Amino acid sequence: GGIGYWFGDSLRHTGPGLPPSFAPSRALYSAVPSRPFFPRGFLWDEGFHNLLISEWDPLISIEIWKHWYDLMDENGWIAREQIPGSEARSKVPAEFQPQNPEYANPPTLIFSILRLHRNILRSTQKTEKDILVHSSFTTFLKEYKNKIEKNMKWYMTTQQGPIPNSFRWRGRQINHTLTSGLDDYPRSSVPSSNEMHVDLLCWMISSGSSLLQLFPDDSLQLQKNIPKWKKTLEDMHWDEPSKSYADLETYTPSIITLPHYGYIGLFPLMLGLIPKDSPRLKECLTTLQDPSLLWSEYGILSLSRKDAYFGKHENYWRGPIWINMNYLILSSLHNNYMDSGPYSDLCREIYTSLRTSLIDNMFKVYEETGYIWETYNPEDGKGK
Repeated sequence: GGIGYWFGDSLRHTGPGLPPSFAPSRALYSAVPSRPFFPRGFLWDEGFHNLLISEWDPLISIEIWKHWYDLMDENGWIAREQIPGSEARSKVPAEFQPQNPEYANPPTLIFSILRLHRNILRSTQKTEKDILVHSSFTTFLKEYKNKIEKNMKWYMTTQQGPIPNSFRWRGRQINHTLTSGLDDYPRSSVPSSNEMHVDLLCWMISSGSSLLQLFPDDSLQLQKNIPKWKKTLEDMHWDEPSKSYADLETYTPSIITLPHYGYIGLFPLMLGLIPKDSPRLKECLTTLQDPSLLWSEYGILSLSRKDAYFGKHENYWRGPIWINMNYLILSSLHNNYMDSGPYSDLCREIYTSLRTSLIDNMFKVYEETGYIWETYNPEDGKGK
């Protein structure tokens, strides 16, 4: 990985059956997951990248965020992959180069922006660098408020699900939902407009709550919408037979749940959306620490060992241990559930054990290979 700079035109879908068109040349300053294999910007990756970058140098993160929001179109859409210029395109298969203005990606930029906001509020130091960061961040929020809110409105209006207060990823294929970031994680076997995706709903609740902390004037009426979204999460996406959160399909008057023990069902926990006194929190924690399902000595698996899709086909999000998802689990346990509540002791126990095993294996593999990897094998802990 690393940070790079690109400049050039990019390809964009113009409609069914029509050839893609070139969008005007623009600049991109961004981190990348891998310079030799993926030398381009990925929207949801960038939110995670800047959790780290902003701790190291917040001014760099501010510049990166500016570049990403400056790539937004007139409707509020930001392409999930940024491939500016012929050099960047040379590393991307032709079928993946054009970006579709109906397709989303998890809105993680706001996740990292809120982190810096909280760090600044907590800071007691007043060095010249601290003053500069505070001033630069305040100016950024003022100048980019409209763009940040416009992007959120784009999600609210274009990613709606089949019923009010539900959400659905566009761009679904039989074995892939690339737009979700969890590419081959099992969803409905037949993609349709009847699907309701629990992870996208959770991202909407979380990012909406983040916006309210950054911009309390609430121009998007989030204080009105977020309780409705939470009600959908609890009333519809909880599957009582499996004791887990799940995707849905709606066929009036029937609703079909699609439970798969794994990351999708843990999103309400990962993003701190389950009340700390809820019995559903206990159910999620029980699933999390079950070694026959998701727990391993190397980290939390993306999909249960008992799932029919475990380890099948590409096996990208069907078992491997993803560090960003394990980070979300640890972060949520630490920030939302360990301080109080009937399950705080259990949360503390899981947090300590998971953090130790995760770091120990990552460090061991780093010593062996010289790399920190994006995923680790659930059977032997090796990086990939």
